[in-house]
Amino acid sequence: MTKVEEHSLPYICPSAVTFHSQIDDNDLKSKSFWNPDWTIQQEISITIDKTVDNTGKIFSIKLQILIGFLIIILFIFSIILPLMILTIDPYWPSSIKKLYSCENLIIIENVYLIGIDLISNKSMTWSKCCLSCVNILVCRGFTYDIDSSICYLKTNPIYKRTFHKKYQSAIYP
Repeated sequence: MTKVEEHSLPYICPSAVTFHSQIDDNDLKSKSFWNPDWTIQQEISITIDKTVDNTGKIFSIKLQILIGFLIIILFIFSIILPLMILTIDPYWPSSIKKLYSCENLIIIENVYLIGIDLISNKSMTWSKCCLSCVNILVCRGFTYDIDSSICYLKTNPIYKRTFHKKYQSAIYP
């Protein structure tokens, strides 16, 4: 009598198990079971078809493929998006554009240019201050006080760093 031992393995559907035997039925009929010298030696191989109950693996493979596609898309966007931002000219209000560009003058933050004042204590916008310096031939630079909106046009300016007030200066190189 064959004894089948049970193990704590996951449940396998009976239709997924196939038994293969190497004993022929005619061979069994020709032999006598009562002969003590003769024993039946039988090799049984068991094949377990694992494709019947693998829904968990299929789901995990699909999930892994989906995550892989998302990573590839995010990687592409992380390269393309900065390139798009660099190539497309963003919309800036005209006052901000003029604030950071003044012909070919070099803009210096938080520096007060000391020199002879051509226009002093006159309140105007930063762009008008820039145009005034560009239009006057003797102007070599200007300092714009952000808090009071006062423009100081300079000839032969000298640098002086200040930290107590906010200045934006521009000077010819």
